[in-house]
Amino acid sequence: MLRRKLQSTPWKLHPSADVWSAPNHKALLGICVKFVDPDAKEALQALLALSELPGLEGPGSHGGAEKWKLLQHVLENYNIWNKVGFYTGDNHGSNDKLCRLLGNYLQKKGVDWEAKTRRIRCHGHIVNRAVQAFLFIDSNEAARVALEHTEDADESAFGTGFSERIKPKMPQGWRRLGPLGKVHNISIHMRENDYGWNEFKKGAGRSLGLDNGTRWNSWFILLDTTLNLQSYVEWYQKKYYQDLRDNYLTPDEWSALGETRAFLQRSGRSLSLQMVVTPL
Repeated sequence: MLRRKLQSTPWKLHPSADVWSAPNHKALLGICVKFVDPDAKEALQALLALSELPGLEGPGSHGGAEKWKLLQHVLENYNIWNKVGFYTGDNHGSNDKLCRLLGNYLQKKGVDWEAKTRRIRCHGHIVNRAVQAFLFIDSNEAARVALEHTEDADESAFGTGFSERIKPKMPQGWRRLGPLGKVHNISIHMRENDYGWNEFKKGAGRSLGLDNGTRWNSWFILLDTTLNLQSYVEWYQKKYYQDLRDNYLTPDEWSALGETRAFLQRSGRSLSLQMVVTPL
């Protein structure tokens, strides 16, 4: 009955896929579809397959080619390849590769399916890259280059790739990002200075923490903590001035940090710890 409904509906079918790791360490790919029931005229969702990933690229691997092999089998088995609308997948670059393979497959069958425009990502991922662009990119051109570079990568998480593309590796490069880059360098200095880190923690009651590459919210937490502990950070800057003179936060930069926090504050605190530490 499901097969008949999928084949007879006049509307597009929208597949999605996600990887699940079973307790026995097997990687399974669940393939679902959203569609409009041609009889009831209501939106439905169905599980089409739950298949073990073949591990072509190593045991338990789940690259784009492997995921596409399973999706292709489902599309052909249900004979619905000509009805594919939008594909939804998580933020891993393997889903970009899957979409390119799907687009090539459909093109050979005479179906126009553009991978970049038919690929739907997680909403949280869209917010993440938008805010990281706000924090770190100073021109539309730089943003375009970073996005194109990352979308062309097959097997990397978009959030990590985007962050790595726009953020420099060396301390002097971090300074070019402005006050937030200096805060990052100060936090790194603390982590590399056991005595200073313990001194700061003893006085402030906690450490600054550190940003990560996949969640913009980690930057907000670092920023929020730095501003809440401003007097202790200023004390630390003065104590280790020789090391931090190039990363010394001026009054104007403290003001800029405050304005940035005010802009992000409403959303920044609304994410849970789990959302902050879980990669995109």
